[in-house]
This record gives sequence, C-alpha cells and structure tokens, in this order.
Amino acid sequence: MFPPPLAMLLSRQSGDIRPDADVNATNWTGLSGGTLFSELNETSPDEETSYIYSDSQNILPGAQTYDFTVGLSNPSTVPNSGNQHQVSVRARKDNVILSAPPHQVDIKIELLETTTVRAMRNYTDIADTYATKSFNLTAGEIASISNYNNLRIRVTTTLQLGIDFDEVRCRITQAEVSFL
Repeated sequence: MFPPPLAMLLSRQSGDIRPDADVNATNWTGLSGGTLFSELNETSPDEETSYIYSDSQNILPGAQTYDFTVGLSNPSTVPNSGNQHQVSVRARKDNVILSAPPHQVDIKIELLETTTVRAMRNYTDIADTYATKSFNLTAGEIASISNYNNLRIRVTTTLQLGIDFDEVRCRITQAEVSFL
C-alpha cells in the first residue's frame, strides 16, 4: 500500500477533452467551411490555418450577439473531485477593415452538461491578438457535474462597433477542458 499522499496522487486522472461535435453552429463559420469542432479540436492551436469566426457587426449603433455550442469528447476515465478542471478557449478580436478601430468584442464561456450551465466566466474587450481565456472550476462547480460524457462548451460573443463603415468579428482557434 502506498503512503496516503502518493496514493492520492496516483488516483488522480489527467487529460484533455476537446470538441467532437457541433451542437449549435448558427452565425459561426469554420475557415475551411466544414464543421466548427474540427477547427477547434487541435492539441496545439494553429491560429492562422484553423479557426472559426462569427458573423460580423457592421452597423452603428448597438451590439450584436452570436453563440455556438460544441460537444466534447468523452474522457478516457472519469475525473475525480481531486482533479483541477480547467476550461480554455483561445480567441481574438478580428478587425475586418481597419487595423485598430475602437471596437469591443466580449466573450462568455460556459461549460454545459447537456443544456445545464455548470460553470461560466465573462471576458470583456478581448485583444486583437490571440490569447487563451481559461478558468478553473470551483469545488462546487466540479461537484455539480454528474455525467462527464455530456459536457459541452458554449461561447457567446458580443460585438460592439466603435465607428461606422467598418466591421468586427470574433475568431476562435481552440477549445478544451483539461483535468490536471
């Protein structure tokens, strides 16, 4: 029998689950024109050759909101509550015409179990270069998950145009849940 700390360490599962199905893909397009999940499920993001992008906002005033949902692969083993659960999405603002206008792109990232929100975080005014937006689930959020085979990621973007005669959209190149 291992001493308690080593036994705990060995009982923890690690790994990643990535998109394997489109659940809702309205108003988002994959660069290759295919499924969204196939553009998002890479181990290492290849930012300029594999990504999805939202429809664009090109009318003042106001904001436009678009969302998508992807199903996640089943974990090889069910993580336990001792695992850190981290949700990550790699995203950027995409200024379509002008290079640095005063546009704002916000994203909301949700971890769903089928249609029930298990965790959610908001990111305001994302940059026009790719950055990974990630968060760790709280113990309560982890405890609320009852079936790891039904996990999904939903991303909602809100686009706000800063000046007229331009366009802005959101790009995403990778999404995953890691068990550390």
